[in-house]
Amino acid sequence: MLESYGSLNGDELERLSHSEEPWQKGFNGETGIALGVISKDAIERCCASLMASDAETQRKHHVPQFPIAPRMYVGDEDYGWLSSIL
Repeated sequence: MLESYGSLNGDELERLSHSEEPWQKGFNGETGIALGVISKDAIERCCASLMASDAETQRKHHVPQFPIAPRMYVGDEDYGWLSSIL
């Protein structure tokens, strides 16, 4: 994650996070007042969409690149743990 976001300053991080759909739906862009809680599901949908997007969109949004094999097999016991942290 540091490779993706470490070079950004606070203003750049704010612009990036505020350009994403979960923030836009959860806050009034003019006043910054919360309209509601940003749900975990909304964040997961946004992240999944960005991870599946084209290379240019990923670059623009500073999507982290994870060095993983194209296929990964996880046993039932580990699946619950992994899903709880994603």
